[in-house]
Amino acid sequence: MLRGPMRAGGTIRTIVRFVSALATFTFGLCALPSRAQAAPPDERLALTSNTPKILKLPAEYDLALSDTPAVARTELLPTGELLIEPVSKGEARVFVFQRRLVRVYELAVDQPLAPADPAPEGACQKPVIDKPCAAPWMKHLQHLTTAELPKFHSEIEGLQELAKMAQALLTKARLGHISIAISPYGLRIKDAKDDDERRRAIMAVYPAVLGPLRLDV
Repeated sequence: MLRGPMRAGGTIRTIVRFVSALATFTFGLCALPSRAQAAPPDERLALTSNTPKILKLPAEYDLALSDTPAVARTELLPTGELLIEPVSKGEARVFVFQRRLVRVYELAVDQPLAPADPAPEGACQKPVIDKPCAAPWMKHLQHLTTAELPKFHSEIEGLQELAKMAQALLTKARLGHISIAISPYGLRIKDAKDDDERRRAIMAVYPAVLGPLRLDV
């Protein structure tokens, strides 16, 4: 049984030694084959610019951030509802933060939401995240929601790719000094200077997470 987190920062060799002791590991966090793919959001919305949208949230949240404010701005209202203000044509994600959970909305402004690709067939028809089947499964899942995800089985190669992907995303976001630990309880962010940088790191590694974005704090 996994008793501690796996660190994505620093050398990958430690992770390889750890996962080599496992034949397989069923896990809710899996790797993406490329930056162009993205983890499934909790909800997908097609919006019209200059037509604000107010959403009721399923729980109390602390902060809302848009990854592309030029397309859509957002804020939490005093009522606890989420305000999304579409600005211009394009795609954006809104992240709504709790202490242990981040809710993610995928937005398409003045354009339709991208349709889901067909589910993989043949050798990859089972929901397994391994080296040959990761790409076709992620292509299918990127335009679904977390509620539509099947239960996945992750092979050793999937765990290794997850660690590499998470660190590469942090480096690209100029947050390479931050370490991401991955456990069955979610993501653990280490070495962030403050809460703002911690949230930036969470948003940066989101494309390397499959399933609800949970935090291990």
